[in-house]
Amino acid sequence: MSIANIASFLKEAQDITILTHISPDGDALGSSFALCAALEDMGKCAKVVLPEPLPAYFSFMDWQPTLYTADVATQTVVALDCGDSKRLGTLETLIDQAETVVMLDHHKAGTPFGDLRFVSPASSATGEIIFDLLAALDVPLTPEIASALYVAISTDTGGFRYSNTTPRTHQIIAKLLELPFDAARINRFLYDCVPYSKLKLTALALDALTFFENGRIGVIAVSLDMLRQSGAVPEDMDGLTDYTRIAQGVEIGILLKEKGPDEVKISLRSNEYADVSAIATSFLGGGHVRASGCVIHAPLAQAKEQMGAAAAKILKG
Repeated sequence: MSIANIASFLKEAQDITILTHISPDGDALGSSFALCAALEDMGKCAKVVLPEPLPAYFSFMDWQPTLYTADVATQTVVALDCGDSKRLGTLETLIDQAETVVMLDHHKAGTPFGDLRFVSPASSATGEIIFDLLAALDVPLTPEIASALYVAISTDTGGFRYSNTTPRTHQIIAKLLELPFDAARINRFLYDCVPYSKLKLTALALDALTFFENGRIGVIAVSLDMLRQSGAVPEDMDGLTDYTRIAQGVEIGILLKEKGPDEVKISLRSNEYADVSAIATSFLGGGHVRASGCVIHAPLAQAKEQMGAAAAKILKG
């Protein structure tokens, strides 16, 4: 399926609900709200549905999601940045109710779903796909749309530092920056505005940083007790993954986030050559070669052992 085909369908659709994965990141949210604004500019009834309020981390953006309830109904669902319907969580019920389901994603791993699908692993972010979709829809960029796409692409490329950043990424960003939105303000909130509780949690996390395989694997395990000690909230753990891989000599970084007695969310990163999506996939997760994730249903200490062993196996080939 091509972007042009999907654009042709959306030009005729009227009632459109946009969904994305659980624990949405900047790409998921930025892509969703950019598409929603564009569809509204086309005169359509469009909404972004989330299972819970917008993460406080993105409260600086003027985004207004619709919170999911059992009576939410829609003709068309557009699922963004989600390679498997299971990652929609409770929102998966809307997939079954919709007349037509459109899936747009840039992750190579996953189980494609929906009636109309477009997956582009070459794109640095789903935000790049939405940029192309809006062009196919003949929707002009506005400051609102451009700022949302900027958040999407900037966050998924690590502020344009990750290896998924391409010449086209910068070309798209250059087009976005032609619009009068405050990119400097967005960058300050994304990268230079940290709650004190997150700083305290970061200190505890760095104290817990351990290394394996002669320093080639860096691991941080964040417990619920560490959250209580710091007064942090779960979203304050976002970004801690970077600290697992910045030490010289580290190839694979692993962040374990305790969600409950037997539930640990895993974030995986690699620097140069290791395919961490292979680790995530083996635990029913997914993502990119350099950035992936999964969930392990086990105590935190046991999950740490499992991930360390899986990472070591990848390094040994």
